[in-house]
Amino acid sequence: MTPPKNMSASVRQRLLNRAKRDRRPFNELLQYYAMERFLYRLSQSAHAERFVLKGALMLRVWRSPELRPTMDIDMLGRTSNEEADIVVQIRDILTKDVATDGLAFDIDSIQAERIVEDADYEGIRIRFLATLGSAKINMRIDIGFGDVVYPDPEESDLPTLLDFPPPRLLCYSRESSISEKFEATSFGEIVISVDRFLSPIVSALSTNKPSPVKWIAPGPWA
Repeated sequence: MTPPKNMSASVRQRLLNRAKRDRRPFNELLQYYAMERFLYRLSQSAHAERFVLKGALMLRVWRSPELRPTMDIDMLGRTSNEEADIVVQIRDILTKDVATDGLAFDIDSIQAERIVEDADYEGIRIRFLATLGSAKINMRIDIGFGDVVYPDPEESDLPTLLDFPPPRLLCYSRESSISEKFEATSFGEIVISVDRFLSPIVSALSTNKPSPVKWIAPGPWA
């Protein structure tokens, strides 16, 4: 099929149609589209095995109900944790030659800052700008380091909004995602209702895929 002459306008219209069909805000879908296509570039780059997808976008991989819009990307870095090194890798990903999808990423806008949430966690936050025609999209990626993922990360496809190739990425295992949620909650890092906390966990465990982990829930639960 011959691509449209103005791909960004075509993509924008298709996203508007999708937003109307799904009764979702257009800006929410625009943000997800930009994150999705960044991850596709990552999946096609030499850096694909250096980053593992985690966080709220994993609900997309599991095709679980979304409880709130996802506006950024969380990843585990299996590479140097020096800001300058990460910036070089992000620039390389953004300039990866892929089939046109209407997006432009501004490599001159890349900024990196070190984030320290507590004594046990250190990471790097990356910000840069993407555009779809005249629409500007603020991108943010939080990269953590040092986490142990057990079972090993799994290659999975991230569902796409439109008819573009899906990103195939290393992703947190279900068990590691759930463990991370419990650990964060136990230290008061996440304050959410019981239903909101349990829904992604129930969805993650509702697949038929066997798990090598034996789950033990300490009690009593009074």
